Amino acid sequence: MSDFGSAKTSGEATDSTSASAISEEAEAEDGDVTTSKEILEAIKGLKDDFSDRFDGIMSAIDFELNCNCN
Repeated sequence: MSDFGSAKTSGEATDSTSASAISEEAEAEDGDVTTSKEILEAIKGLKDDFSDRFDGIMSAIDFELNCNCN
């Protein structure tokens, strides 16, 4: 218990803990930016995939509606 009290009053533990917390927070923010970019790229890919599939479906529907296959 006395070690905890002396570390707390010396200020060293508080300073190193604060610096560590700030460093971790900065790393997390950098990670969030990268993660956000990756998410946006994934959404773009899904949008393009959906667009291609939708165009294919619409082409098939148009073919069926305009076909004189009978």
